[in-house]
Amino acid sequence: MSTCKCRFLCLLGLVLFGCSEEIPVDVDSSSEESGGGYTFPVTYVEMQGGLVQEISEFSGDVASKRYAKLAFERPGRIVEILAHEGDVVEEGHLLARLDNSILQAELVAAQAAENVARVQREYAEKELKRFEGMGAAASDADRDQWRFEIDLRTATEVQRAAESKSLQRQLEQGNLRAPFAGVLVAREITLGSYAIRGVVVFEIVDLAHREVRVELPQALAVGWEPGLKVEIHSPALSEGMLKTTLQAILPAAQSSARTFTGLIDLGPAIDPEHRLLPGAFVNVKLETRRADVATVVPADALVRSGEQWSVVVADDGTPPTARFVAVEILANDGHRVAVAALEEGELQPSAKIVVTGTDNVFPFAPLLLQPHQDPIQDGMSLPSLSDS
Repeated sequence: MSTCKCRFLCLLGLVLFGCSEEIPVDVDSSSEESGGGYTFPVTYVEMQGGLVQEISEFSGDVASKRYAKLAFERPGRIVEILAHEGDVVEEGHLLARLDNSILQAELVAAQAAENVARVQREYAEKELKRFEGMGAAASDADRDQWRFEIDLRTATEVQRAAESKSLQRQLEQGNLRAPFAGVLVAREITLGSYAIRGVVVFEIVDLAHREVRVELPQALAVGWEPGLKVEIHSPALSEGMLKTTLQAILPAAQSSARTFTGLIDLGPAIDPEHRLLPGAFVNVKLETRRADVATVVPADALVRSGEQWSVVVADDGTPPTARFVAVEILANDGHRVAVAALEEGELQPSAKIVVTGTDNVFPFAPLLLQPHQDPIQDGMSLPSLSDS
């Protein structure tokens, strides 16, 4: 009986305890305002200074500024070929010659006729002088007759001289010469073949005056000016690259691709060994912007909001808190970015810049900081133009 009473009393006590009033727990209001005590894990780097070069890379083609297709100005049988493919020739070098035997004979006859007309003119001049010295013994009709003879013989002499000059010109047209110094890259004739007027028989390229043509996107080309630093990279170059400047940007776009053509001069001083030959493919690097400042941050640290760029600074505190700073981009090499705060004094050289985790934080958010590992420290190379 006593055992049953004990069990009953225990059960009654448990019921009464469960129905008792709950004891209130004090909650820290400051923890609720800061995210309930949660800190956002991020990585950071200390902002450093340095030179940032903004490099754009494009494909280019080497072309000769002077390229000519040569043809004879008159038809004829080819009797002599004095140059062949691959030959280096100077300006005026005789390349080939046509049969000039008939024209040569015609020229001899024309020169003989010219000499006859000159002798007749000289004789008429002597006779006129003799009649003028006779005074009244000679009639005016005789003197007028010799004046007429002088005019006639002079006109005949001029005509014969013009015929001789025309034949000399035709003879010269039978000699094909190099219009400038260069290399013959094609020959379309053989000895004894018949050359047709205007049909190409030789092709010549000037290697001393070349240029690189590179297609530039419209969005970039419209803001660039000649004089930009350029590096040309090619396996054909002894050092793998050469440095020069952008000579010009043609003011007419290619309508099919909406690109502008940039010209890079390859004069004798730039590539004296003629390593870059016409038709070769090259890689072109252009320095579009550069900035040497104390505020250089990783590219991953940039935060975009609409048209505005910002970086997140971890301000000192317990815990550190996030602060968004609006910046202007001065140069971007794809890994590092030179920036300037829109408000003076917002960025200090020793500031901690948040690199990863920026998508989750907000102004004054508490941060859990971890150092960021820079890929450059692991051997990553950056695109750059070497200083001249």
